[in-house]
Amino acid sequence: MTSVLIAGLILRQRLGPGRIGGESIALLLLYGAAVAVQAMVSG
Repeated sequence: MTSVLIAGLILRQRLGPGRIGGESIALLLLYGAAVAVQAMVSG
């Protein structure tokens, strides 16, 4: 997640779905995946 945030600071993108940029979408996907993994592991 840190590397995605740093890449977002270096390569500022304002194009994409909802004008939030590719790095923000990647961060949301990573967060969602982490939550899903935690939910499956916890039972």
